[in-house]
Amino acid sequence: MPVRKVIAVVTAAAVLIGAGSAAVAVADSVNETSARSTSVNYRDLSVTGYVEAQGTSVATLKKRSAKLTSVGIDGINFTADGSGITDVTREAYALLAQAHRQNDTAELLVGNYDNDFGDFSPQVAAALLSSPTNMEATANALVTEVAEHGWDGIQVDLESLESIVDADPSYTDAVTSYLALLRAKLDDVSTKKTLSVAIMATTGDYRDLGYDPAGIAASTTSIVLMAYDQHGPWERTAGPVGGLPWVRATLRTLLKSVDASEVQLGIAGYGYSWPRTGAGRHYSPHAARALAAKDKAVVHWSGNQQERYATLKNGTRLWWSDARAVDARVKLAASFDLRGVAVWSIGLADTLD
Repeated sequence: MPVRKVIAVVTAAAVLIGAGSAAVAVADSVNETSARSTSVNYRDLSVTGYVEAQGTSVATLKKRSAKLTSVGIDGINFTADGSGITDVTREAYALLAQAHRQNDTAELLVGNYDNDFGDFSPQVAAALLSSPTNMEATANALVTEVAEHGWDGIQVDLESLESIVDADPSYTDAVTSYLALLRAKLDDVSTKKTLSVAIMATTGDYRDLGYDPAGIAASTTSIVLMAYDQHGPWERTAGPVGGLPWVRATLRTLLKSVDASEVQLGIAGYGYSWPRTGAGRHYSPHAARALAAKDKAVVHWSGNQQERYATLKNGTRLWWSDARAVDARVKLAASFDLRGVAVWSIGLADTLD
């Protein structure tokens, strides 16, 4: 979903081959090994935990449920031709049932991820948004799924739209129109059904990414700002997954167009590696800590970026967002009086407590 799925996920320590490039400048760095600083008050915040239907067990969701108020289940996508949605799996329904057992609401996530392409596909989004027939058909299918299986709502995750928006800016308005269509159809089922949207973060113009924040807010329950993937192994230079100064800047840009009460701050609960040769990987915080410990690498805390980083003996760079990093972003959300936070993902992140 929000994180680039093309990167291999490592949830247990593994030895990397090769070495990494130089890290970005880091201010106020101190050596730090503790996972958490002080406890954070989640009161009055909506806390969404994302789970991937393929790979997250019911037991994991139950174990991580203490601070959650809602669960976003990453289960389906739009079909390649934009005319339909993929099937909801048994695993997704099991997670839905568990969310309800623990008195959390559950939204079904739908996006333009293409397994054949290996990433979020602009072409899938274009096929959907350029066709009123496809928009109508997929909206009907989604609302039928919600009504028949008891989902509390839908979250739409359309990413990597820059190329189609560059070619035709009207796609930005089409995203808004599609959400308005979904909202109207959901209201025919129940006005209590939620509709949220996940948007990529920028310090520039959100319309250039395919999003009209004010237009989107008119139809949705909440906007999840995916304030992560500032840096990743698709770049040569290592850096924070979502450094706090950048997160703050993207949030301030968004809040020029929408009210804070409509925004959830998306928080990374993972990290990346930058080997000197070969592909980088996507790490859980637990796996990143274990890898650094195995290598006897010093783990640093960046006071400026509010993330962990380390350099292995072979030169590989690691940056990750652990419990302390999540806490810092929860505090940031509270300071802006946001609706809440959304953590990607429960199967990777340190426990919220």
